[in-house]
Amino acid sequence: MKPLFVVILAAGLGRRMKSDLPKVLFRINGVPLVEYVLRSVKQLSPDEIVVVVGYKAPLVIQALEGFDVRFSYQKNQLGTAHALRCAFPLLPQTEANLLVVCGDTPFISSRTLRSMLERHIQTRADLTILTSFIDNPTGYGRIVRDSQGRIFGIVEEKDATEEQKAIKEFNSGTYIFDFKKVLSTIDFIGSDNAQREFYLTDTVRLFLERGWKVESYIVEDNFEVMGINSLEELRAAEREYLRRQYDKA
Repeated sequence: MKPLFVVILAAGLGRRMKSDLPKVLFRINGVPLVEYVLRSVKQLSPDEIVVVVGYKAPLVIQALEGFDVRFSYQKNQLGTAHALRCAFPLLPQTEANLLVVCGDTPFISSRTLRSMLERHIQTRADLTILTSFIDNPTGYGRIVRDSQGRIFGIVEEKDATEEQKAIKEFNSGTYIFDFKKVLSTIDFIGSDNAQREFYLTDTVRLFLERGWKVESYIVEDNFEVMGINSLEELRAAEREYLRRQYDKA
């Protein structure tokens, strides 16, 4: 069994939150968003966990004091691929599976992550993408598939055509990579897109060009993979979280 490395992306400000607090430190039921993510990934017993911090990094580091993690600093927020690259110097250069998850998706469950990892291993994939469906995926990257149903790419909304915007399957921002392969391709990602950022989603194209296997794992409950991007979404997410906790009681 290959080692498992985890990288949590937690460097951004989150301008739509209308606050100078790092987005991952907003709280649901008194707990920072990023702590929920960390609790879930720790259930997988990974060999390494790196949290990528940037904006007001000391606050995020302080909030996760007591957790056995390492921190990588992204000085300039130049996109998700750039953030992941910042974590690489802290990871052993060895064969491994690499789980990448966003720090603002607090409801991702360890059960889903474990099932995704099992599928990645069983299918011998080089890259597995966690996806879901929603009637209105505004703001999310769309999953583009070919006529055979195979993933052909991921297109960010700002770069999408009207036809692509109508796609209801969206990218959750959670991936499992063959570590050595993503290590060898990430420097080929460019920033020729609407946001002038280095998108981690471009790894799909690079992997397929090299003949490497790209798979998906679809989570039925899209609440698990909904990111928090505004105060309205934060309040709605907390209401749904508390409702589900009440139903469990």
